[in-house]
Amino acid sequence: MSDIYFLENTNKDFIDLYLCYCGMEQCAPLYSFGPAIRPNYLLHYVLDGKGYYYVNNEKYEVNKNEGFLICPNVVTFYQADEENPWTYLWIGIDGEKVETYLKAAGLNNDTLIFKYNDGDLLKEYILEMLKHNTSSSSDSLKIEGLLYMFFSELAKQNKSVKRSGTTSKSYSQIESEVRAKYQVREQKAQ
Repeated sequence: MSDIYFLENTNKDFIDLYLCYCGMEQCAPLYSFGPAIRPNYLLHYVLDGKGYYYVNNEKYEVNKNEGFLICPNVVTFYQADEENPWTYLWIGIDGEKVETYLKAAGLNNDTLIFKYNDGDLLKEYILEMLKHNTSSSSDSLKIEGLLYMFFSELAKQNKSVKRSGTTSKSYSQIESEVRAKYQVREQKAQ
């Protein structure tokens, strides 16, 4: 038996990057999805157990603390392991700069698997998104902020990013700046 939590975001007011949907599921043995083609990017991150991701005639075993990227308009299939089925979270995203944010996290059409070992923040961000399930401006902004925090965490696996010109910042610097701005906005709203 599967346990599933799901949020579909109908607010597409944001342009650069926005949430399409997100959720979390504890899968039954051999639970599968696909073959399917998605209209947007979709990330899965395994919280426990393991499963298999099939794309471009390749099979990937994906374990706890690993994830996989599904690119738009590509046929994919994934399945939970029979003995140790996965529990995972997922986040569907789109936007004019979505590929820029994926690149910052080290992901693209050729790099579809990632690792994240820095605790439960990705899970906490998704659970927090699930709580903000109204179409209010407040919830929309909260979800957007959490989405950027989610990508900030993923981007930590890349030590630095080159920006236009010759300047480079570490992701910890970028994250500190984002957290400072986010906290200031949150305090002003109270």
